Amino acid sequence: MINSIKRYKGKIYNIFFLGSIQLTNMIIPFVIYTHIIKIIGVSYFGLLMFAQSLMSIFQIILDFGFNVVATREISIYRDNFLKRNEIITSVILLKVLLVIFSFLIFCILYLIYIKINHNFFVFLFTLISVIINNFIPIWFFQGVEKIAKISFLNFISKLIYLILVFHLINNKSDYILIPILNSLSLLLVLFLSWFFIKKEFNFYFIFNKSIFYYIFKSSIYIFISNIFVSLYNTSNSLILGIFTNDFYVGIYASMEKIILAIKSLYVPIFNGLFPWLSRVNEVQMNYIIKKLFVIMLLLGLFISLFFMIFSYDILHIIYHNKDITQYNYLFKIFSLIFLFAPLNMLYNMLFLNATKRYKLRMFIMGIVGFIHILIASFLVKIYLIQGIIYASVFTEFLLLIFGIIIFIKRSYFK
Repeated sequence: MINSIKRYKGKIYNIFFLGSIQLTNMIIPFVIYTHIIKIIGVSYFGLLMFAQSLMSIFQIILDFGFNVVATREISIYRDNFLKRNEIITSVILLKVLLVIFSFLIFCILYLIYIKINHNFFVFLFTLISVIINNFIPIWFFQGVEKIAKISFLNFISKLIYLILVFHLINNKSDYILIPILNSLSLLLVLFLSWFFIKKEFNFYFIFNKSIFYYIFKSSIYIFISNIFVSLYNTSNSLILGIFTNDFYVGIYASMEKIILAIKSLYVPIFNGLFPWLSRVNEVQMNYIIKKLFVIMLLLGLFISLFFMIFSYDILHIIYHNKDITQYNYLFKIFSLIFLFAPLNMLYNMLFLNATKRYKLRMFIMGIVGFIHILIASFLVKIYLIQGIIYASVFTEFLLLIFGIIIFIKRSYFK
C-alpha cells in the first residue's frame, strides 16, 4: 500500500495542484461575474461574453495543438537538455508566427464586421488577453510535472484581477476596462513563469529545423480537432449573438460559465494523468480507462442531479439577478451535460490523445462539430436560447456515443 502511494505520488501531486488551478479559476471568476453583472447589467455582460467567444477563435489558432504535442514531447525528453530547449524554442517561434497571422485576421474582421467596429477596444483587449494567456507555458510545466509552480502563480493572478475589478469597475461605462484588467493580471504569470523556466531549467534558444517542423506537423491534427471542438464549445454565444441579441447572450453565458467551471474540474485529472498514460502499455491503459469510467459515471450522475434539483438556488446565490434566475428551468436541462461531459472527455480527450489517435479525434470532432452548428442554428431561430441548450446537450451525448464505440472497437481504429 505504502509502495503504491509512493509510486503514484508525483501523479497525485500533479492532479492536486492542477485541481487547485481549476478550483481557483472556478470560484474567483464567479465572484467577478456577480460584481460585473451587478454594475454593468446583463446586456453589457453579454457583449463581453460575445467578444470572448469570438476571440476564442484566436485561442485555438495560437494553441495550435501544442497543449498536447508539446506536453507529450517535453514529458518524454524532460531530462534531455538539448531536446528540451529545441522543443521550447520551436513552440515559441511557432506561436510568434501565429500571433502575426491572428492580427491579420483581426484586421479583416474589423473591416467587415460592424459589431467589432463599434466596440473596437473591447475586442482588441480581449484578443490581447488571449495572446498573453496563450504564451503562458502550462504545457511545459505539465510535461516536467512541476505544475505546482504555475498553480501558485495562477492563484496570485486571479486574486489581482479580482481586486482590480472590485476597485475599478464602478459604472456601466467601465465595462471596457474589464479585458484590460484581465490582460494586466495575466502579464504577471507570463513573466514569472518564463523567469522560472530560465532559472530552473537553464533555457536558452536552440533552433532545430527538424524539431520545428515535427512540432508543427504533429500539432496540425490537434489544431483541426480543436477547431471542430470550438464549433460546439464556443459557437453557442456566437450563434446567439448573430441571431438574437446581447441580452440572450448574457443569460446563456451566465449559465454556461457554471457548466464550464464544473467541467473544468475534470481537466486536472485528465491532464495530470496524460503525461504518464502516454508511456504505459495498452493493458495498463485499458484497465485505467475502465476504472475511470465507473468513477466518472457516478460522479457525473450525482453532480447532474444536484444541479437539477437546486438550479434556482444556485443561480440566485451566484448572480442575485432576476433576469438570470427566471431561466432556471433551462438550467435544469443544461445540467444533463454534467453527466455526459466527463465520460466523453475520458474517451475523446484522454484516451485518443494518449494513444496518438489524432486523426481519429479530428474526424470525430469534425462530424460532431458540424452537426452541432446545423442543429444549433436551426433550433435558435425557433426556440432562441432554449434551442442552443437543447443542441449543446445533444452534442455532448453524441460525443459520448462516439467515444464508447471507438474504445470498444479500438483495434479497428489504429
